[in-house]
Amino acid sequence: MEKLAIISSSRRSAGNQTAEAPLIRPFSQITIQRPLRHFDKALGLIPGIAGEPNPEILTRILTGHKSHQAMLRQHLGDANFRNFENLVRGKNEPTLKTLNLLSGLFDSSPEEIRTWIHGQKQGPVMPLYLQLMQMVEGFTLMSYEKATEGIIPCPCCGKNILDSTDAFWHGQESIRLNEPEYLFAERCLAALMGWRFLRLSIRSLLGTHDHSSHGRCFSPLNPDPVDPEQYPVGNWLKAVRVAFRCSDNLELEKRLARLPSGQPSVHLVIQSRLNKWACGDDPIDLEVGQSIVQTLHNSSDLKYGLIEANVIAFLQEFIGAAAIGSRSPRKEDVRLILYQRAEQFASNVRIKMAHVT
Repeated sequence: MEKLAIISSSRRSAGNQTAEAPLIRPFSQITIQRPLRHFDKALGLIPGIAGEPNPEILTRILTGHKSHQAMLRQHLGDANFRNFENLVRGKNEPTLKTLNLLSGLFDSSPEEIRTWIHGQKQGPVMPLYLQLMQMVEGFTLMSYEKATEGIIPCPCCGKNILDSTDAFWHGQESIRLNEPEYLFAERCLAALMGWRFLRLSIRSLLGTHDHSSHGRCFSPLNPDPVDPEQYPVGNWLKAVRVAFRCSDNLELEKRLARLPSGQPSVHLVIQSRLNKWACGDDPIDLEVGQSIVQTLHNSSDLKYGLIEANVIAFLQEFIGAAAIGSRSPRKEDVRLILYQRAEQFASNVRIKMAHVT
């Protein structure tokens, strides 16, 4: 029940939000030109019609589940999910046995479970969970903003070196986005880079890593999931093969088959499945992917790297779906532009750090 722990770890009621509320930033309206492939339902937009992205897109990106309700149903089971939904929607009063069972599943007290009752007959089963997802995004976004705030004039033109958003996107020829859409892409990428820089800074303070051991975009993995050479999950799988000392996915399949029997889902990962994950034909199951790397010395980097790969995969799909024109842009162009912008974001952090010191 690892993912459910984030719910109970807040230790607060849904009504007590004053300290965390500034971290929640509502999405602005954006317009896509065509459907996304793997993230379309979670994003919740109709091509050609402006709308606000569904916050469930954060659940889809960060956990791999289609929605927080799908995640709850998988972990609780159908019967317990129905009991939990009836409780929080105020449909009926649970028995003491049911309440104690739910408390055990959430690793929370019955009293805390009751604070999640919102009485809404429609809408999210657990609005608090979506708020927590929004707070995670808001915190990582704020981390990047804090790392690059201020003005550093360009010695040539006097413009702020740290503010190149419009110049970058207006200068693109192969892919054109309208302002609301490129600002949304910037927001997602800034949150990703904020997370990377925050994690790197913490590890540097603890003395476990230094900045020189990471790539141009602050990733400890080689290749970086944002590398434009291939699909993000393909880059991640290459880093996994390096860690397992495998030359290809067939060899990786054989290596996974020899893992301890306590990881049955990993034994079902065959070469054809790995190949489809690597090129983006199928979305990777994040729980299975993280189980694959459980026994590796750099399992933490690879687990977080898989989530990052999922974020980048979403961004690539979004840019392709939002690009102006009758046809989708080339995947290679989307990957390159996203990588170039990630490099600029990392460069902004380094410039600001050098300027401060």
